[in-house]
Amino acid sequence: MATTLEAIKSLVQAGRGSEVREVLDSAARAAKGDYDHIRSQTEYTEEARREMAARAYDTRRKGVDEKLGTMAGQAGYSDRDDVARAFGTAGLPGDAASLAISMRDARDRVGQINKRDELLDLVRRSTRNGDEVLARAAAGRAMELEYSDVLRAFLDTRPALDPVVERIWKAQKADFNSFDWTLQLSALKPPRL
Repeated sequence: MATTLEAIKSLVQAGRGSEVREVLDSAARAAKGDYDHIRSQTEYTEEARREMAARAYDTRRKGVDEKLGTMAGQAGYSDRDDVARAFGTAGLPGDAASLAISMRDARDRVGQINKRDELLDLVRRSTRNGDEVLARAAAGRAMELEYSDVLRAFLDTRPALDPVVERIWKAQKADFNSFDWTLQLSALKPPRL
C-alpha cells in the first residue's frame, strides 16, 4: 500500500490537489473539534486526555489515509487508462498480442530519439503510412521529452485524444512539494502529542 504522501503525490499529478486539500482541511477541522471536546473534559486527568487525543488522532489519521489511498487508486487507474489510450494500443483494432509486440518494438525504436525534428518527422510519416502503433510510440516519446509541437502534430489528426493528452500533460507538469503536504497533514495532530 502506498504511503499517504505517495497517494497525495499521485492525486496532485492527476490534477486533484484541490480535492486533497478539501479532505485534509475537513479532517483538520473535525480533529480540532475532537481535541477541543477532549480538553473540555476536566473530570479526566491530563494523561487520560492525552491518551484520548492520541486515540482520536490515530482514528482520524487512518480514515484520512484510507480515503486518500482510495482516491489515489482511482486516479492511478485513470492515468494508466489515459496513457494506454493515447500512447499505447488501447482501442486499436487487431490481435492484442501482436499489437503489444509491435508497440514494444516501436518504443525501442523511438526510445533512442532525442531530437524534436526527428520525432516530428516520425509522427508525420507514420500517420501518413497508417502505422498507428509507431505514431503513438513517437507521441509518447514526445510527451516524455515535453515536445508540445510534436504532440500537437500528433493530435491534429486525432482530435478525440486531445483531452486525454492534455490530462497526461498536466499530470506530468504538476508540482509536488512534500514539505507543504507534510505540514498540512500535521494539522491533524493534537496539541502537545
